[in-house]
Order: sequence, then C-alpha cells, then structure tokens
Amino acid sequence: MSNRKRWFIRITAIVVTLAGFLLFVNQFFLQSKQRMEQEMADTIQAISWQGADHIQHRLTSKFYLLEALGTLGPLHDSSLTISERLDVLEGYESNLDQESLLRMGIIDATGTGYTTGGDTIDFALSDVVTSIQSHGVYLSVPLPDLDQPTQSMIRIAQGFDDEASNAWIVFADYAAADFAADILPHYPEEYDRYALLTLNGSLVLGNSRYEAFFTTLAGENESSEVTAFQTSIGQSSSASAWLTLEGTESLFAAERIALDGEDWFFIVEFDQALLTQNMMSILWQNFLLMLAFFATALLILIIAFSFHDKDKAIIRSLALRDKTTKLYNLNGFLFLIESKLRAKKREPYAFIHFVVHQFERIESTFGPSAGREIIQLIATILREQGYESSSAHEGFSNFFLLLPYHDQSQLIQTLQLVHERLRTRAHDQNIQSDIALRFGIYVLEESDQNAEDILSKANIARTSLSEHSLVNYAFYQNELKETAVSQFTLDQDIQSALIRREFIVFYQPKYNVKSGRIVGAEALVRWQHPSKGLIPPSIFIPAAEQSGAIIHLGRYIFEQVCSDLAQWRDQGQRIVPISINLSRAELYQDNLMSFMQNTIVQYKINPLLVEIELTESAVSKDLMYVKSMMQQLKQANLKLLMDDFGTGYSSLSYLKTLPIDTIKLDRSFFFDIEIDAKSREIVRAIIKLATVLNIDVIAEGVETAAQVDILHKMGCSTIQGYFFSKPLTREDYEKFLRDNPFESKAKTQTKRRNAR
Repeated sequence: MSNRKRWFIRITAIVVTLAGFLLFVNQFFLQSKQRMEQEMADTIQAISWQGADHIQHRLTSKFYLLEALGTLGPLHDSSLTISERLDVLEGYESNLDQESLLRMGIIDATGTGYTTGGDTIDFALSDVVTSIQSHGVYLSVPLPDLDQPTQSMIRIAQGFDDEASNAWIVFADYAAADFAADILPHYPEEYDRYALLTLNGSLVLGNSRYEAFFTTLAGENESSEVTAFQTSIGQSSSASAWLTLEGTESLFAAERIALDGEDWFFIVEFDQALLTQNMMSILWQNFLLMLAFFATALLILIIAFSFHDKDKAIIRSLALRDKTTKLYNLNGFLFLIESKLRAKKREPYAFIHFVVHQFERIESTFGPSAGREIIQLIATILREQGYESSSAHEGFSNFFLLLPYHDQSQLIQTLQLVHERLRTRAHDQNIQSDIALRFGIYVLEESDQNAEDILSKANIARTSLSEHSLVNYAFYQNELKETAVSQFTLDQDIQSALIRREFIVFYQPKYNVKSGRIVGAEALVRWQHPSKGLIPPSIFIPAAEQSGAIIHLGRYIFEQVCSDLAQWRDQGQRIVPISINLSRAELYQDNLMSFMQNTIVQYKINPLLVEIELTESAVSKDLMYVKSMMQQLKQANLKLLMDDFGTGYSSLSYLKTLPIDTIKLDRSFFFDIEIDAKSREIVRAIIKLATVLNIDVIAEGVETAAQVDILHKMGCSTIQGYFFSKPLTREDYEKFLRDNPFESKAKTQTKRRNAR
C-alpha cells in the first residue's frame, strides 16, 4: 500500500471520528439537560427536607430542656412556693443565657402565670393551657413581647406534675430574632430565600418576602396552580412547584413539620435563572472535559499511526523484569524454575513465596510512598544476600525465592535472617510501620515438572497462616491443599456469582414513628444460588472477607443500590435514603472515595440519598486513619451511621472522636426493655446523650409493638426491624413504599387531627 493511500485512510478515519464526536456531543447535551433538571429538583426537595428536619430537631431539643427542668430539677418538689419556684427558674436563666431567653415562668393549676420578670398573667382561657391539656406541649406563633410590645417573641411551654400530682406548666419566652437564628438552618449569607410558615401561608420565621405567602402567589399565578400546591402541602409531607413570586419564576420546595398542636411547613425557593446558569456551567465544563478527552484520543491515534515499530529485544527484557525492583518478574521467575526442572542433574530446591503482612494497610496508613520504600528495601537486602538471580517480585508485596535446600532448620534460619535484616534496616531508615514477613515454603520433589504447580503449593502454604499465627512460615502439606481447594471452590463460586449477578440486594425499611413515614432503608445482600436457593450472608460473607472478595461484593452492592435509586428516580417512584454497609477491607482501599464519587456521578444520584454504615469492629483499629476516611466521606456529602453501637469497648469515645451522624442501637440493648428497668435507663441515657450531641438514633432489630412504644417515648422515633418489615426484595420494597399499613394508619390519624 502506497504512503498516499495509507494517509488517505488515516485522514478519513480521523474525519469520521470527528463527525461521530459532534453527533455524540449533541445527543449528550439534550439528555444531560433533562437529567440535570430532574436532579436539581430532587436536590432542592432534599434541601427542604434537611431544613425541616433541622428545625424539628432543634425544637425537640428545646422541649427536652423544659422537660428536664420540670421533671428532673427542684421544680418537681411539691413543697416549693411560687416565689421559690421562680427563684429556681432565675437560677436556670443565669446558667442558660446563651439560649437568649427573655424570661421564664410557671403557670399553676388555676391558669395563673408568674414570670421571672415579676409579671402575673392570666392564662386560664389561653391557647397555652388548652394546648398543654391536649398535647402536653405548646409552641406559639410570633407574639408581642411583654416588655417591648413593638418587638416579637416566641413562647414554648411544657406541662408536668410535681410530687403531689399537682399540674404545672413551665414556659420560656425567646426573642423572635434569636429564636429564628437558632431554629432555622444556616445557609450561605447571600442566600436567604427560605422561611417557616403556617399551613395557611402566614409567616412565622424567615424572609419577609413570604408574608401572606399563598395570597401573594395567587395574585401572580393561576389560582388552580397555587391551590394545588397548597393542597399538596396539606395532604403530604412534601411538595414542589414552579411558581412566580414578585416577578421571579422560581422552584419552590416545601416540607411539612409536624409538631404537637401545630402543623407548619418549611419553604425553600430557587431562582430559575440561577438554576439555569448553574446547569449550563456544569454542561459547559462537561463539554470541555469531553473535548479534552477527544483531543487526547485523537493525539494518541495520530501517534499510533506514526510510531508502530518497537524494538523486540526491549519488549522481551521488559517482559521478564520487574520495573520497580529490577528483579525478575513472575514470568521471568517461572522460566528460571522450569530451567531447573529440566536440568539432567536436579539439586534439591525450596521454593518460597513471601509477602509483607498487611501491606495494603501499611500503604493506606502511611501512603504509597511508604509501600514503595519497603519494596525497594526488600529488593536491596535480597541483592546483598546474593539472591538477585534467584528472586523475583510481582505486584504489591509478593516476593519469590528459589534456594538450595538441605534441611528445614537451615532454610528457616536463612529466611529469618532476611526478616530480621529488613526490620533492622527499616528502623534505621525511620520507617514507622512495624514490618513483618509471611513465608510459604514448598520443597521440590523429583516428580515435580510444572512451575505453576510449585508456585501454587507455596502460596497454599503461605495462606494457611492465620491472621494471629505465632510463627511467620509454613511448609506445604497435602492436607493444606484439600482445605485450600474447598476454600478456593467457595471463592470461585462467589466470583462467578458476582459475574452472573446472583447476589440480590434486599431493602429493610426504616420507619419514623413520629412522622408516620418511611424515612430510609438499609441495603442487605442475599445470594440467590441457582441450585442451592437463597443463601444467607452468614455463610458467604466470612469467606468473602477472608479471600478479599468482600471488596468486589461491597462495590457490587454499592453500584446496584445507585442503579436502583436512578431507576426509581427515572420512573418517578418514591425515593428515600438508602444506607450501605462498608466493610473494614473496603475502608482501606486507596480508590474507595473515587469509586464512590464516580459511581454516584455515573448514575446522577444525589449523595444525600446514599448513607454509609460502619460497624464498631471496622473502626476499632487505626482510629486516626478511620477518622480521616470518615471525614472524606462527610466531605462527599455522605451521611455516616455507626452500626451495632454499644457492642464494642469504646462506644462512647467514638461519639466524641468520629464524625458520626447517626448511631444504630444494637438489639442487645432493648430486647428485654419491656421487663428490665436497667435496660430502659441505659437506652434512655444513650438517646438523651446522642440528642445533646446532635446525633440521630435508630433502633435496629425491633420486633414488638411494646418495644416501639417504649423507644418512641424515650425519644427514639426511627425504628428498623421485623415489627415493621423484614428485608424485602426490590419489587416487594417498591410495593411497601407505595402502600403499607403503617403509613396508611398515620395518614388517617393526621387527617382526623386536621379535621378536628
């Protein structure tokens, strides 16, 4: 073929590639725009949900304070006079000035109120007393301040009985501005388009833009659209709509806040122009990345066209040598073994496969540079010992030796010499990690003819060493092969199952008793074996952890959950956050964060919908490293849950040290909570401590209605367990979200309350 014809073909290929790229970019922009619009809507609704959750959490904390004052403090003493009770409250005020209290007070059984400021108020026919009698608590809309009527205040109240069963009410007045600063979520200063409103649209706290909210909207929009939006807020927990306010078209997202005695909602507004600007900015950045990728691919294509002849001798050399250590690589070493096997006069040899124990953990803790330094140090020691021509390195910390064999003791002494020199040199070079080698040894027999069989037997010996073995070497024995074969078979079945996608993700819902809503679910894995049926995780998870397949299984589950979330979003189905268990082995993977972030981006998932569960055992070692990884997960907007909380030895210290969002109480704490007073007090103390630390609590493994009732009264409203639902297949989980007796019952009760 002539050069002219060759270049014509190459230029034609480039032109066709460019045309295909342009067509792809056009289609990409159209599809990306549609997906990003939906994703932004989901994100804004999630922001509204978070804001509402924040408000409800802060209000609950303030009611806990009043409850503690009434039930745990001196106010419970029935012998105290009104004056003495006010003295007690004044003492509390001086200790709680950071709460920006205006005043505190008490109301006696006749409805007469007394404030710490010296005022006496008749509450007999007020909504304070009415609400306390009906609901036990009271929260007001903005009221004129007693001392400065031009200023607004917010009043909260809590009822309690003293030792003589006399009914009392303790209340606290806050400056409305300070109350808003404490209760409302904190967004960037330049963004203030959010507010707390009553269901009829009256402004409670927030931007004055939302005064007479629904009335203002009705003047600028179709009345049917405004009515539909208001109705949707009243009938469901969340709603969103595109509407115009003060001449600006915006996306409004609302979230109901159900309080005892009042129903409010939190509204968030995002300007359409701002959303469009952000979306186009992201699309433009993606285009530039695609353009850079195409330009790079085109450059590689041109280089490939121009340079295709390679030096075969260099390739062969590179094929047999490890570029990191300059020792043989595994291919070169297998050639060396086979040459020894083919020798007419065979001398006795021992084949050794050794590794640096917990090498991946060392690299994860001290960085890849520390790992490379250790590998180079081992290679240097092997050269100094005269083993350069009989040693090899292949991937990570795998080293191989072929040594003359005389007896076991002499061979062990030789290997321990390498081990001790490595530890000494590492100490001299200030390598921080405690380095240990693990040796698998196979003594060649006369009948051995296959180098790969020899390598396999040495590896079987090495892997027979347990994690906590007192010796660092093992000789191959025939019995080891049977165990290894059994383990290998199970490992292969797991690998095959991953390829054939036999692992199925089940979902166990999490139900919030207070809101009457499903608020999340936990992803759990089951193995649907083609011949053995459904295999529980207790069978295959330990094997996967031992073989390292747990890493692939964990990523399989993570990707499947993201795929399910994306499909539910695209199908317009209901979505709640899904928590995914993260194993200790996955936590030490260098590319863990990039995998998670890339997968979330790939499926266009809102990170707020993905939660990560860590067990106490997974964080019990290398606390500083684990804390660093958890901080990276938090920076990626992933919520962190501590699973099996309380089963370890340092549970309480984790609450202080680690950036935990939620703890999951282990079932062992409350399985006997119905009959054991100590269990109840322990659980109550943990819940209150978590509430003070702004950490959510989920009770896991709940099985009875009595447990649900007790936990809810203690302040733990989110429940997971067989009482509400067992783990469900995806199809059953979708049906459960659409229609389940618990939410239906809660909706019915809400409608009855609203009707009253």
